Amino acid sequence: ANPSVLLDNPISQNIPVEVEIHLTGQLEQPNPEFNFRFPNVTSTVKSELDYRLSSKEDRDNQALILLATGGFASGVRDVNISGTIAERLNGIINSLFGTGDGKFNVGLDLEIGQDNIDYQTDDRFGITFQTQISDKVLFNGKVGVPFGSASQTVIAGDAQIDLLLNDNGTLRAKVFNRENSIRNFGEEIGYTQGLGLSYNVEFDTFKELLQIIFSGKNRKPPIQKEAPEAIEKDSTQYLPEYISMKKKSNEQN
Repeated sequence: ANPSVLLDNPISQNIPVEVEIHLTGQLEQPNPEFNFRFPNVTSTVKSELDYRLSSKEDRDNQALILLATGGFASGVRDVNISGTIAERLNGIINSLFGTGDGKFNVGLDLEIGQDNIDYQTDDRFGITFQTQISDKVLFNGKVGVPFGSASQTVIAGDAQIDLLLNDNGTLRAKVFNRENSIRNFGEEIGYTQGLGLSYNVEFDTFKELLQIIFSGKNRKPPIQKEAPEAIEKDSTQYLPEYISMKKKSNEQN
């Protein structure tokens, strides 16, 4: 990565950068600490980089930006990076896990907390997993571990089981246990359980949807029309057996 945005005297080449993360504290509420190492730079450049990354906030922000974009950024102290950068970081990490056939996928989920006048939320590090138990049973789960000081929450998790009720998987029975997204101040984590049915159907117009619902048939495959030449070629098959047709031949004089 090129650290020019952090230096008073920019350089025109990339340098090796090593990022270390240390997790301390209790498992229910770990405290992550990022450290940077610059093995192949001069002592002057190293001292300036260490000064620019002296605060924990700067190290945390620059570490996430470096992992997501492959470079450093300037002026990120007061910038909320919970949007696109965090999503890109999740995508980069998740691409390293899972099987090629899609029957078992494991991913990491990083949610950056909010800290403003209206409300506060914790940073959360989570693990998501999806597996196909059998041809008819699917399982999705998520476990999140909050860290930070906004609240004293514990490990939270979601789980959902899908049972395929037809061959194409459009009709499913669902059983789920989910963490409540909204809770009052001082309340512990609450969960909502439930079960239900879902039906997925493709349609272009509302009329087509009604036809599918009342007829019980899904969208019909498109009708392939035969080429005019093929129709003309086979037109004799509809004539009675005692009638035959001869092709007209053009003779040159």
